[in-house]
Formats: sequence, structure tokens, C-alpha cells
Amino acid sequence: YMVQFEDRTEFVATDGFRLSLQSIIGKNILEVGEGMILSSRLIQELLSLKTTESIHLYVHKESNQVLFETPEVVLVGRLIEGEYPPYQRVIPNEKETTVTLDKDEFHQIVKLAAVFARESSNIVKLNIDKGTFSLSAKSSGVGSAVSSMTGEQEGSDNYVSFNVKYLIDFLRIVESKEILLEMKNSLEPVVFRELKNESFLHVIMPVRVQD
Repeated sequence: YMVQFEDRTEFVATDGFRLSLQSIIGKNILEVGEGMILSSRLIQELLSLKTTESIHLYVHKESNQVLFETPEVVLVGRLIEGEYPPYQRVIPNEKETTVTLDKDEFHQIVKLAAVFARESSNIVKLNIDKGTFSLSAKSSGVGSAVSSMTGEQEGSDNYVSFNVKYLIDFLRIVESKEILLEMKNSLEPVVFRELKNESFLHVIMPVRVQD
């Protein structure tokens, strides 16, 4: 989904369990207040072009079509009709805990926990306690595992459970060496950001589990 504000253009994708938002500040791509829904398949086709040239965007409202043009290729797709979900309601406005983590180290403990989480619906629990960040998972056949790392914590101690696959998908695309985790409590969506990159955020919905 693309939507134009006065000071930025937002690109949003969500599947109901997670959401990614990328903003382009200070550049108008559409008319202010205008938005359009594109299929993920069309975006994947666009990214596969791997061009180093500028991509020009044209929208033909009467035929409900969008056109992407490079010096070598013209890609035409159909806009998806309907209203996009009110995605801004999913992004929390309040937080009780913020943690700064080394991305590579976090990725390693997530992959380790994923092995044990396969037999428990891929659920892992994150526990934040005085700057120690622990990730635990249980397996009925293998047992349980707890991996820990240190991070820079602001705010209260906290915990939350996730589908580990969503964490892995996010960490695969992150380019920053450090990431921020922001959360209110175990029942609210958790926001992940790249350090020093305010134009991007990723939201993952928690999993409710009984201790």
C-alpha cells in the first residue's frame, strides 16, 4: 500500500500478524491524501528488474492500472480495489521498554531457539531483565533451551512471546548493525527499528501463551 502525506510517502505491507512501514521523507510521489493498493506479486516483479536507473511510476485511474517504466522495461499491473486496513492503529503509541541489540548476535540466538521451537508451534519467549535479553523455547522431544545476550535497556523489565519465523524473516532483511525493540507489555504489538533509521519500522504481533 502506498499513501501520500504532505511531508512523506509511506509504503506499507501487512499480513495481519506483522507489518512493515517504510517512509520516504520530503518527496511527493502521489497527490496528497491519495493511496493505492498493489499486489505483492507485482512488487516482487518490480524488484526482480534490478535496474540501477530511476523507475518512473504512472497511474491511470480510469483503467485502474499502474505502470512502472525503466529505460529497458515497462511493467504494467492492475491496482487492487477496496480500502486498505487502518494500519496506523496497529503501531503502538506508548512503550514501557526499549532495548538496543546487536543484530548479528540476536540473529544467532533466534536461529538456535528456532530449532527447539519446531515442536511447540514455533513459539519462543523473549524475556528482558535488567539489560539481559533471554530467548527461550521448549520441545517435547528434545527439551528446552535458553540463550541470552546483553543489550542496552531503557524502562521496565518485560517479556513477550512470538512466532520465531517472523523474527527470522525480519532479521534477514535488516542491514543495520544494531536494532531497537520497543514494547509496552506482553499483549501489545512490538515495534522493531533499525538504529539511526527513523524512516523504517517493523511490527510483530505477540502470541498469547499460558505459562
